[in-house]
Parts: sequence; structure tokens; C-alpha cells
Amino acid sequence: MSKTFLRLVIPEPGGPAKPPPCTNEEPELFFPISYTGGYEHQIAQAKAVCRKCPVVATCLEFALDTGDQHAILGGTTPAERTVIQKKRAARAEREEKRKRKYQKWSVDAA
Repeated sequence: MSKTFLRLVIPEPGGPAKPPPCTNEEPELFFPISYTGGYEHQIAQAKAVCRKCPVVATCLEFALDTGDQHAILGGTTPAERTVIQKKRAARAEREEKRKRKYQKWSVDAA
């Protein structure tokens, strides 16, 4: 992977005044060979870079929107993003159930 990949998460208009910290790192840092078995130090290093980033939230949304399953993006591993996506889906489902219940209640009351 090239450093260009890491720049894709940065919005062009109105982007940060200076490049995000990840652009100064080797891209391999954000692509551990494994997420277990001795690579925890590399993952921790990548997350430390993300913690300094002014666009970490944008990067996380990019990773969630694209379904990336390979890189440390937005300070999260692919497994952590899967948990976030599942929580968001469950929240959306609960909200939809509330709406349907309210709509049913509104129709029944009319």
C-alpha cells in the first residue's frame, strides 16, 4: 500500500491545516499481518498515531462506510469496527421498532 491510501480518508476541502500524523508514518504500520500473536505492539503504535489525529472521526466514518477489513483506521481495528457496526445496527433496529409502535399507537388512537 502507498501513503496515498492513507490520504484518502482526509477530506480535500476544509481539511486540516497540516497533514494528519498518519501521512508521516510507513503505511505498513496500519496494516498488521495479524491482529494477534505478537502484533499487539504494532497495533498499539498505529492507534497512538490515530489518537494524535485531528480527523480521526472522519477516518473512522470512512472505514465504517467502506467496510474496510484490513487496516487500523480511525483508531480502530477491523474487529472493533465490526462491533461498532453491530451496535449501530441494533440501535437503528430499536429506533425503527419504536417508530412502528408509535405509528400503531397513533393509528389505534385515531
